[in-house]
Amino acid sequence: MLVVRFMLFTAFLLSDALSYGLGGRKNFFVKTRLFRMCGHKEKLQPIHLQSFSTGRFCFALSGHIVNRRSTSTGGSMEIWKAAILGIVQGLSEFLPISSSGHLLFFERILDVDTEGSDLFLGVMLHAGTLAAVVVDFFPQIVQLFQNERKKGVLLILATIPAALVGFFLGDFIDSVFFGIQWLWLFFALTALLLFLSAKRLKRGYLLRPLETKSALAIGFAQAFAVLPGLSRSGTTIAAGLFCGLSKEEAADFSFLLSIPIIAGAVAAEFFKGLFGNFAIGISWQCLAVGSLCAAVFGFLSVRFMRKALTPKNLCCFSVYLLILAAATAGLNFFL
Repeated sequence: MLVVRFMLFTAFLLSDALSYGLGGRKNFFVKTRLFRMCGHKEKLQPIHLQSFSTGRFCFALSGHIVNRRSTSTGGSMEIWKAAILGIVQGLSEFLPISSSGHLLFFERILDVDTEGSDLFLGVMLHAGTLAAVVVDFFPQIVQLFQNERKKGVLLILATIPAALVGFFLGDFIDSVFFGIQWLWLFFALTALLLFLSAKRLKRGYLLRPLETKSALAIGFAQAFAVLPGLSRSGTTIAAGLFCGLSKEEAADFSFLLSIPIIAGAVAAEFFKGLFGNFAIGISWQCLAVGSLCAAVFGFLSVRFMRKALTPKNLCCFSVYLLILAAATAGLNFFL
């Protein structure tokens, strides 16, 4: 049992608290409790999210359990909705537009019902994007264990701030920013970050190497992206640019930084499913379709973003997010 707890805790720390927000209808939010395998005696209950965030999933697995009213265990989610969510996850995971915010937005629009298994669906979608980034960055990952070990250490260092924020402040963040009512604000803040980054790229700046200070700065920027609607990739790339990294190095470090986050989340969910006792309310067809769509479109978005980090494209993303912020504000007001 001690070994299991240690492995879980390790997974919690690896599953960064950023860019993605635990979402859901606020009426479903109840008191949280620790997993039985972490020392709690109660039976593990399904977790309900209106959307999924790998970062904030870190503190969900460390004990923040949401109890869904529904007690049905049948998989009633439509496959086409799973496909749409997979496409949204794949595209928005690596584009600087906030995957958590988009999942919240689209789940609200589509009225998604996963019978209390939103968390498991989110894990499967992120497993798809994990496969995409690992495939695209496989040569760089190999180099981290050979000639670029220092960069590997800096990646671990940059992971710590967001993991700590999620672990210790997750409950507070959920109580304040639960649901979609704040999405418009953080979409707008992401738009501002992208606009400032575009101006910096256009004006030019003195290039600096990646070192401990810049890695920590990127890590702290990632910690702020625990807020739903504040893009993880957008904040980390912007932080890298303002630390003096080239646009290629800033993007690569940001995407590599997503690997321990997503891997930690998937590992933690694996241990929960292995040692817990709960029903999965989504059909395997939905999980397979959603994961496949997330993997395919995640791969495409990574490839696109690595080549499209230009002032013009960043401005386009910024304008898009401002429009989406206005739409989200309207949706929050009228629905």
